[in-house]
Amino acid sequence: MNTILVMLPITALMLLIERYWPANALPRVKKWWPRVVNICQIGIVLLIGISWEGFLNNGKLHEFSQHVCANEKSSYSYIATLGLTNGNTTPQSTSEFEDKYTCTTLVIAAPHHSGLQLHTPRRNGFLDIITPRQVVDSWGCAILPK
Repeated sequence: MNTILVMLPITALMLLIERYWPANALPRVKKWWPRVVNICQIGIVLLIGISWEGFLNNGKLHEFSQHVCANEKSSYSYIATLGLTNGNTTPQSTSEFEDKYTCTTLVIAAPHHSGLQLHTPRRNGFLDIITPRQVVDSWGCAILPK
């Protein structure tokens, strides 16, 4: 919720600046504000923001980032880049964290530890390269705490 409280005044300030000091001379359009300020869109964005903060603001994401960033053994996994192994992309506890991740396996493992499991299509075998496209096309579900 703190993110929303910060972003709303910044958005209003940016709209005011554009209104009184525009970057370009824009044509006048009637009924411009009803198009911009759509209550349904604002409600959807607020709902998504609140639900994301509920799942990802539980301290586990910070715990994961501390392990990966502060660990002296942490590095980029060149073996996973070749698809030979992907490491543990579904860590349940800190003891299951890997020391080496690629960008895509990191994007899968961090939210999973925080409570958001991404289902990426993969073969779980030899030459199983996880690409950014697989991460973007994946679907997810929330893992409720026990």
